[in-house]
Amino acid sequence: PDGVNASWGLSGPGEYYYQGSGDQFVYDINSGEYLFTPGDVPGMVTPNPQTAWVDGGESKQFTVTYTEQEIAPRDITMVAVDGGTFEMGSPESDVYSDTNERPQHMVTISSLLASETEITEFQFFEIMSGGLEEFSGCMDCPVITVSFLSAIQFCNALSIIEGLEPAYDFYGEEIQFFTEANGYRLPTESEWEYLCRAGSELALTNGDLSVCCDQYDENLDAVAWYGYNAGETVHAVAMKEANAFGLYDVHGNVREWCWDWLADYSAGALTDPTGPETGSNKVVRGGSWNSGANLCRSAKRIGMGPGWSDFETGFRIVRSSN
Repeated sequence: PDGVNASWGLSGPGEYYYQGSGDQFVYDINSGEYLFTPGDVPGMVTPNPQTAWVDGGESKQFTVTYTEQEIAPRDITMVAVDGGTFEMGSPESDVYSDTNERPQHMVTISSLLASETEITEFQFFEIMSGGLEEFSGCMDCPVITVSFLSAIQFCNALSIIEGLEPAYDFYGEEIQFFTEANGYRLPTESEWEYLCRAGSELALTNGDLSVCCDQYDENLDAVAWYGYNAGETVHAVAMKEANAFGLYDVHGNVREWCWDWLADYSAGALTDPTGPETGSNKVVRGGSWNSGANLCRSAKRIGMGPGWSDFETGFRIVRSSN
């Protein structure tokens, strides 16, 4: 259809590989069999790959047609995750790590329920009548331009609807977090990394990372939409592989708000930490559709003001399993 400018890949003899987008000519290729692989487009059904034999000097055209994808609105599915102890942060041997990811330290996390996906636009609008500056128009895509404050208001509203005790209370500009409440909330930073890693001790939930920036990495490509493969846009949730806990998009698509104020790590072992009492920026975790590969690592951490929102940041919810 008009307006679709999908990315695609062309692989052939030897280690030949070319990545392009839309209508494009590729010149000076050798004879052999070639595989044309169309890329994903949000809201569209991805056509099947095509193969063709091309003789040197011959002209060959690949043509595919995208059709609109009928996606039923997704309900919020909570996944039960058993608690455990893990090593949080990155070792100095990780060439892509930052100093604020050290020292590594042991953290024990209690069992909890976590949303299978990032909260979608449909799920957000079902509960909230506002709170967004803009939206993508893809109702099964993660909600974007949502601030930390709007995210916790969503959590409280959903808790009240389901008859649960809200996890937050507001006192002017101050927010109190009731750690014993059974309502929905944002994960703490430690909970988020535990959920993301799902038992992995390497850079990614499914293995190590071999590249930096907007480059192809086999492990990351399998589980995340990021700068290399996303085509400069957000995508519908759960289109990539889930991690070992059954959670989708932990490394990409959109970054995710956490409860904690951003602060330096300490070396001691911790149990269910909730971070410092005060700070300037709230922790944001995970990469986005616009992130380089190194920014998608399990241990990568940045901070943003609680009132900030942008096109790369959304959230996932959790609650106590009690």
